[in-house]
Amino acid sequence: MRGLSAFALVCVSACGGGLVESDTDPSDGTESSGAADDAVDDGVDGPTSQPETSPTDDGPGDTTVGDPSTTGSDPSTTVGEETTGTTDEGTTTGTSGGPICGGLVWDAQMDVDPTTLENNGDGVPDWAFDGPFPVETLVGGVWQAAPMSWLRTSPDDPFAGRVIVDVRLRSVAIGTRGATFAVNTGQDDDTVSFMFVNVRLFEGGTQTVTVGGRTDPMTAMQLVQAPALPADFVDVHLDADVVAGQVAVIIAGVDYGTHAMPSYVGTADPYAVVGASMFAAEIDAVTIERCD
Repeated sequence: MRGLSAFALVCVSACGGGLVESDTDPSDGTESSGAADDAVDDGVDGPTSQPETSPTDDGPGDTTVGDPSTTGSDPSTTVGEETTGTTDEGTTTGTSGGPICGGLVWDAQMDVDPTTLENNGDGVPDWAFDGPFPVETLVGGVWQAAPMSWLRTSPDDPFAGRVIVDVRLRSVAIGTRGATFAVNTGQDDDTVSFMFVNVRLFEGGTQTVTVGGRTDPMTAMQLVQAPALPADFVDVHLDADVVAGQVAVIIAGVDYGTHAMPSYVGTADPYAVVGASMFAAEIDAVTIERCD
């Protein structure tokens, strides 16, 4: 997934390459004018081939260049609007018998070192980290992730077919790129459908969650933005039918509809990442199920 370079914007070294971008000014949490990566900041700059997760840099209501609402994006992909398509609710039989479709599961509840987990029956640790995982950052079942630290799924997987994500996270430092999840999906052919979740904490103590993708390795596209959420953990649920190119989004219990997933021709890092981008974050739990 060389497309994870964008993805790496979120997790530069932990992710192995380009998930996390460093074009954010830590002093005010805004993106520098020279940012090459999108006004819609996915926050992911990790592994060169990782999915990029640069959540939108624009604050609630912004209509600057890069805000999909002002750049000719399909109105059907604006916040809260549902497209005509629906996700596939069929079930399949997978390796580890996940709860939704019986598929292969990567799960971390952050109550033990996630790199020691091997719960999906493939004989390989479910999660990888850049170096020894800092177990001292696991506090009360929560991973207190330092900036630019990422967990990534193991082993590599094309994340094709149907991919279901449940992640509970929050940002704990004011800034554009905070708590982040990203994954490169659909790599069973010559295309990549990148998905990201970014949580931004504002000075007023509220958080904005942005869900989006990429139309090419360097251009992020916002699908959903949920502003003015409390500064507590936020539950995000994604149900992506990669073949149909659609993803259903639920944020903090609110259904934001089903949206067309942007994609591009190329390759990218074949894994998912979760952690902190440019600003500290806390990860309570993450579960990814890939249906056969």
